[in-house]
Amino acid sequence: MNPAIAAVHAPPPPVALSIAFILLVAILFVGVLSWLRGTGIAPHRLAVVRVVLFGWLTLAAVLAMAGILENFQTMPPRVALVVVPAVLVGLIAALHPASGPVLDRTSGLWLVGFQAFRVPMELILWRLAAAEVIPVSMTFEGRNFDILVGLTAPLVAWLAFAKKWASPGPVIFWNVFGLALLGNVVAIGVFSAPTTFRRFFDGPPNEMIAYFPFVWLVSFVVPLAMAGHVASIRQQLRALKAARPKP
Repeated sequence: MNPAIAAVHAPPPPVALSIAFILLVAILFVGVLSWLRGTGIAPHRLAVVRVVLFGWLTLAAVLAMAGILENFQTMPPRVALVVVPAVLVGLIAALHPASGPVLDRTSGLWLVGFQAFRVPMELILWRLAAAEVIPVSMTFEGRNFDILVGLTAPLVAWLAFAKKWASPGPVIFWNVFGLALLGNVVAIGVFSAPTTFRRFFDGPPNEMIAYFPFVWLVSFVVPLAMAGHVASIRQQLRALKAARPKP
């Protein structure tokens, strides 16, 4: 058998880290709903979003707890069942024409600043690596530099929107930078999983994404970060277009 697949299984994550991650997901869930409520979205549409989002988190959790996502030897691995739909929906939500007015009513400070959640997320990953649940390459001690986005998000939000010292251009650049780092950590996660494509062996294989609660990392947290960057870029492009002199 391929040694990448026949790797020793990682131990269960510490309970404290699982609880910390669940709390982070809960905060993000409430934050998304609070943001939509603040944009003046119709109550019935907000209710639909709440039900769909809660239903999706529940479905991903049930699939993980039932062991349906554990097989990494299929191509694609079964965990893709909760990754691909989440990424597609996130992109559609950020780019759909109907979301344009919502972005116009959204504070750019909030849309950039919320990415600060990546600091506690990276700290959780760091402690998971210390507990030998994931490889070191998935943390800031390895090849994952995503924490830089979380650390700079409050500063960029403050300078660009509170102090208005930055034009849309630097904000767009920061979002592209964030997407690049997010893509990097996703690639590391893929190449750390126990598949035939595994390339990183500096620790146990990345299997936790197929189990509860960390299945939410790939089915909610990462797609949300991606959608936030795309939405922020779109918001700034709309601002640039609106600022152009009318012919």
